[in-house]
Amino acid sequence: MSPSPAVLPPPDGRSPALDSTDPTRSLRWLVYAVLMTIGTGQLVGRMLAVNSIDYLRLESRLKQEYDAKVAEAKANGEDVSQIADWNRARPFLSGNDRSRWLTMRALVEKGTYAIDDVMSVPFWDTIDMVKHPGPDGKDHFYSSKPPLLATMLAGEYCVLHQLTGWTLGDHPYELGRFILLSLHLPLMLLYFLLLAKAAERYGRTDFARVFVVAAGVFATFLTTFEIALNNHLIGAVFAMVALYAGLRIWLDGRRDWKHFFLAGLAGMFMVANELPSLAFFGLLALLLGWCSWRQTLLGFLPGAALVLAAFLGTEYAAHGTFELAYNHRHDAAKDLFTLKVDPAALKTEAAALDDKRVGAALRAEFAAHGRTLPDDPEKLEVLARGTTGDSWWLEDKQNLKMYSATRGGEALRVQLWDSWYYYVYNRGDKILASYWFDPKGLIDQGEKSVPVYAFQVLLGHHGIFSLTPIWLLTLWGIARAIIGTDRRLRGIASVVALTSLVCVAFYLSRPLQDRNYGGMAVGFRWVFWFAPLWLVTMLPALDNANGCKGKRVFCLVLLALSILSVSYPTWNPWTSPWLVNFFHYLGWTQL
Repeated sequence: MSPSPAVLPPPDGRSPALDSTDPTRSLRWLVYAVLMTIGTGQLVGRMLAVNSIDYLRLESRLKQEYDAKVAEAKANGEDVSQIADWNRARPFLSGNDRSRWLTMRALVEKGTYAIDDVMSVPFWDTIDMVKHPGPDGKDHFYSSKPPLLATMLAGEYCVLHQLTGWTLGDHPYELGRFILLSLHLPLMLLYFLLLAKAAERYGRTDFARVFVVAAGVFATFLTTFEIALNNHLIGAVFAMVALYAGLRIWLDGRRDWKHFFLAGLAGMFMVANELPSLAFFGLLALLLGWCSWRQTLLGFLPGAALVLAAFLGTEYAAHGTFELAYNHRHDAAKDLFTLKVDPAALKTEAAALDDKRVGAALRAEFAAHGRTLPDDPEKLEVLARGTTGDSWWLEDKQNLKMYSATRGGEALRVQLWDSWYYYVYNRGDKILASYWFDPKGLIDQGEKSVPVYAFQVLLGHHGIFSLTPIWLLTLWGIARAIIGTDRRLRGIASVVALTSLVCVAFYLSRPLQDRNYGGMAVGFRWVFWFAPLWLVTMLPALDNANGCKGKRVFCLVLLALSILSVSYPTWNPWTSPWLVNFFHYLGWTQL
């Protein structure tokens, strides 16, 4: 395809109207349709293949064993209800997505946000849960995820449950896949369509327009997450809606109420799913306010207020507070006492804790404050807290209490740990502790060095630019939009650049336990919602590349490398990036 005829922007800097006589426009839309059809077919195929058990032969063997046990029990007149179910396969791949499915089940099947009853069922466990008193004054477990999305999906689940009598527990594939398809399929089609419309309207050349749509369909991690219930894909789709509505207002001069309302509604729903995107929402509001403060007040803000009310309302309904569950992870300790002894005795107490024991002086001080620790080491576990060697967890499994002991100067400070994220609980005949007391490996422990973390996030094993190097074209595009000759997208490029810097700086500034690369995932998932913003702002770079064969080849190489990273996980997004596995093979990282 040849470049489209050059169209100069009008003097006020707005985007020119689409040229209805453009001879290649119809052909481009045919290409977009083909790309979107391929992407949609892949989405459905991968979703239908999702299975937490890799080999169906294993399921067949387990069923044979189950049938044999049931037959034997019936022959002996025994109760068969206690025999473990053979079916371990589920279309839910991680504790992350199960956390939201659990909320849906609890709401529809139990009429409560508390997930206690459904999380106790085998294969429905999750680490993404919190514990705090419920309306009855007793401690209950809740998903740690903001409940708005799960509450909305619970409405669909309730209808399906009433029509069929099925539950997600006994028909996980039928209901789970139907709900996921009915949610993600239309959202992704909307995302592809708006991306194509943006490329058509704000790109200048065929190469730039087709490249951006192809990259959106095949080269971002959003398509990897299509098969799991998650907030990143939804946040990105609504970022695309808010961005497109904003561009129509900013560049095309639209001042009608509906575009402002849509920008506010979509923008706040983006924030409800990706909290750091509040930075983009705020800058977008300022940009639109510059266009028309009246329409921003009468359209944008009411749209945002609707979503904000729903977000805070479901938060209060679930937790009895407008605060997010995330806010109850830190600074939730209550001082009990400070053990002051001579240096030699303090050293002895610290050595005992390092040896996973509680020394005599510390045990006596607990007793003096009315808290008797169990003698059985299986009921009192001592864990190192952090990496400094002077802080420990004391897990009282008998009384279901958790304490922290921290050495400072010539004293040992002991606190009762009351955070929603740190707890001990019973599960059947087992006593378990929150996963977050002892997170595992590279994915959750946190990177000690901030410079190392910054490198790995940008260029390393979870690198934004090393895994998906097409974002290098975004840097180029933003530079051309802001300081180059093609300044049509200067305003929105400045907003995207500032938002990107603010959010990445925020992630890099997090405390140790939060510098964890987003857990077990195919990439640095906290920036996935940027995909539509970064795709649109790379258009000036691609337009420039169109005139040079070498530049076009360079862009296509970046596209191929990005598709490699996106395709690597096949059907499970909750796996390590290929660079993590490669670095581990080289001996550079520990998993």
